[in-house]
Amino acid sequence: MNETGPSKKPDAQILNPDYEGYEGCDPKIRKLVKSINLLGVKTFWSCEGHSDGRLSGSPVPAIGITTKDSSKEGLDKLFELIGIFNFNRRDHISIGAWVFVPHETYLLLQFRNETGELAEIHLEAIQLGEFISKCNNRT
Repeated sequence: MNETGPSKKPDAQILNPDYEGYEGCDPKIRKLVKSINLLGVKTFWSCEGHSDGRLSGSPVPAIGITTKDSSKEGLDKLFELIGIFNFNRRDHISIGAWVFVPHETYLLLQFRNETGELAEIHLEAIQLGEFISKCNNRT
């Protein structure tokens, strides 16, 4: 989870008006969360993944999606785009892939990590956000 405080320098994306309303999102997944929301898919939780032993959050990037508040068309488009992205990145599948983990009242989109380093996985999250945004013709 994103930490802010007087000793931290502000993240350039936080100062960017394109990310207004996303200040609480971790920087490495901010574009991904915004691009998912712009599809009409509602998110309620996200974490960029941390390797520092935090008790809260996730060891890999993960985003909670509320299905009852999301449009069916948006969810269908997200499923399609995740499949295309994973297929196009199959040469990187050795480090993992994006998967949906169903829960009783929500879906969790997370990176299923095999052998990738967190820095590589963060790059995957950034690239997925850019891919979804480009396919949706929005930023």
